[in-house]
Amino acid sequence: MTTENSQGETGLAARDMERELTCMIAHLDGAVLALVFGLIAGVGLFAMTAILVVEAGPDTGAHLRLLSNYFCGYSVTWRGAFIGFLWASALGASAGWVIGYLYNRVASIRRKSSATGDA
Repeated sequence: MTTENSQGETGLAARDMERELTCMIAHLDGAVLALVFGLIAGVGLFAMTAILVVEAGPDTGAHLRLLSNYFCGYSVTWRGAFIGFLWASALGASAGWVIGYLYNRVASIRRKSSATGDA
């Protein structure tokens, strides 16, 4: 076995490994990503609202109260905290699903291009 032959085999093995890794790009489950983003957003808004309700100082939550322009029924109250949880969960879930969908589309395009040798 010559040095050139072993280098050629090493290069071929490296290309095969790269091709396999490209084909194994992770597929994100859009439903799981939506669930995680939704829970993070919902719990986050609920917690922020709850902290401000407990704090209850003068002009409490002036900035957070502006969310009522976008989330119908939201206010810096306990009732508003639950309504905000629902709205933020829906918005976060939508964002998570879109991110998962776009990632999977790009990964699919990359997978196809590496399979045909265009990459």
